[in-house]
Amino acid sequence: MIRRALPSVWLALMILLDIAILPQFVQSALLPNFTLLSVAAMGLIRGRSGGVLHGVVAGLLMDIAVGNPMGMNTVVMGLTGYGCGFISAKRFQRWLMILLGGVGSVLLYQGAWIVYIYMTGARPASQALGQTVWMALISLGAEVVIYTILYWIIRPGGLRYAIR
Repeated sequence: MIRRALPSVWLALMILLDIAILPQFVQSALLPNFTLLSVAAMGLIRGRSGGVLHGVVAGLLMDIAVGNPMGMNTVVMGLTGYGCGFISAKRFQRWLMILLGGVGSVLLYQGAWIVYIYMTGARPASQALGQTVWMALISLGAEVVIYTILYWIIRPGGLRYAIR
């Protein structure tokens, strides 16, 4: 029972970390989005349906709490969860799944924001592409740590409906 609630508690802690705690101490554009990386790890561990569920809930909570354009985080995190679940269904090597999930989720998230900035008529900063590349590399390291912690917490082999 507790093991089923742990992913939701983890996600709530990551949202709190991204919204309230880290912005008070660190003012950097290269700070990884831990909620997005947690959704990617959930998709890799739990599959498409679990990834979409966690992604939509986390994105909706982030949209409500931060006041970003409504639905932007919801759609991007839902797609991230589904995409990572799709990657895990293809049975790649674990290191390749983490690489594709971590870098792909950051590129999708940053790409969506760049498209949104263009659609509003503003011009993104000239260093936006360079920051995206560095953020993808930093997020890859964070994704390895988050995936390892969540995999240890959830243990897919211990789940009732896990593939054996």
